[in-house]
Amino acid sequence: MVEATLTGFSGFLDWRPLRFLKPLPRAWTCDVCGLMSQTTVVPECLHVFCSDCYQRLLSKKSPKCPMDMLDVNADDTKKFALGDNQRKLLLVQCLNAEHGCKFEGPFGDLEAHYTKDCNFHVVTCKRCGSTYFRTELLEHLEKDCRAQFEDVTPHLIQKPVPGQISDSNDDRDCKSIEIIADLVKSTVEDNSNVLIESMKQCTAELAKNLVEATQYCMKSADDSKKVTSSLAEPMQQYILDVMELKKLLAATTKALVDISKQRDTALCRSCGKIPKCWLALGFLPGGLCPQKYVFTCTNIAAKVAGAPAVKKSSHVYPLRCPRGNASIKGRGVKICLLVYKDASERNLISFNLTFLGESQNSGPDMDMTLVLVHPTDASLNKCRPLKIDEIFKSQSKVNGFAFFADALCREGFVADDMLLVCLETAE
Repeated sequence: MVEATLTGFSGFLDWRPLRFLKPLPRAWTCDVCGLMSQTTVVPECLHVFCSDCYQRLLSKKSPKCPMDMLDVNADDTKKFALGDNQRKLLLVQCLNAEHGCKFEGPFGDLEAHYTKDCNFHVVTCKRCGSTYFRTELLEHLEKDCRAQFEDVTPHLIQKPVPGQISDSNDDRDCKSIEIIADLVKSTVEDNSNVLIESMKQCTAELAKNLVEATQYCMKSADDSKKVTSSLAEPMQQYILDVMELKKLLAATTKALVDISKQRDTALCRSCGKIPKCWLALGFLPGGLCPQKYVFTCTNIAAKVAGAPAVKKSSHVYPLRCPRGNASIKGRGVKICLLVYKDASERNLISFNLTFLGESQNSGPDMDMTLVLVHPTDASLNKCRPLKIDEIFKSQSKVNGFAFFADALCREGFVADDMLLVCLETAE
C-alpha cells in the first residue's frame, strides 16, 4: 500500500492523499515535491519533475538539476503524459476505507464512486454530537438520540426562587414568549445588517471591476486600430508582389513547356543504355536471367515538365531495351512511357505495352509481370502481374500501374534522371 498526493488531474483528485494498492512508477512522481503529476518532464540526468517544479527551475538564470547539479537544457528534455490505459492500471482505495468501504479500482473512477455510490460517509448528529454514517442518521434521530427528549430551550424558563411567591403559569408563559420574541428580533436584525453590509461590499467590488474591464476594452480597441493601420500599407505591397510573382511564374512555365515541346524528338532518341554511374547503385543487368527484359528511359525531369496541360491527354515517349530488341515467343515487345496530369493537376507516369508480330504459340502458357525497378532496394520494386487475358494483348495504358512523378522521385526510383522498367516472364 502506497500513499501519494496528486496534482494536475482534477479539482476532486488534486491535493488529496490517495492510497494506491501497488507502488507507483517512478516516471509519474516528481523527485522535487514528491507529488504524482498528470504530466512529467525528464531531462538528460533522468530525474523526474512535475510541470510546476520544472517551470520554476527554468525560470532561473542557469537551470541546474537540484539532485545532481547538472545543467538542464529545455531542448533535451522529454515530456510524458499519463494516458487512459495507464490510469486503469493504477488502483486506489476509497477515501472512506478507514470507515469500512471496500472499493478498490482505477483512481479515475474514484470521484464517481465517492460522490455517488459510497455509503460510508460519516456525519455528526446536531443534537447529541455523536458520529454516524449518513445513511443511518435518520434512524438514529428517531430511536437512539439521547437529546431527543431534552428541552431545547431550558435557559428560557425561569426557575422559582426559594421564599418567593411564583407567578402564575400564564405569567411565566407570557414572559417566555417575550424573551423568545426579543431573541428572534435581535437575530433577524443582526443578520439583516450583515447581509446589507455584504451587499454593499459586493456592489462596490463589482463597480470597480466593471470600470477596469471597460478601460481595458477601450485600450485594446485603440491598440488593435493602431496595429491594423500599421499593417495596411505593407499588406498592399505584399499583394502587389504576389501578383507580379504569379505573372513571372506563368511566363516561366510557358517557356519551359515550349522548350520541352521543341526537344521531344531529341528526347525520344535519348532513351538508350543504362549509365555506368547508375549501375553502381546496385542493379546489374549482366546478372539478369534470359527471362527478364529491361527497358530504360532517361531525361525524366524534362519529360515530366512537358506534360500536356489539357486533361485526359498525354505525351508518349518510347523506351529502349538496352539488351537489344526484345522478342517473346516470336513477338516483339515495345514499352512506351506516358506523361499526363490528373484532375488535381499532378503529373502522372504510366506505361503502354505493345506486342508486335505473330506468336509461335497461340496459348498464353506463361506468366508475365511488369516491374518498376528501384535502383538500390529490390524490396521496393512495384510489380504489376499481367492477367491471362492481357498476355500478348497490347495495352494502350496498363491499368493499375500509374504513379505520381513527384512520389517516384521522393522514393528514389528516379536515379540519374532515369527510370528502369523490367518485363519478367516465366513459363
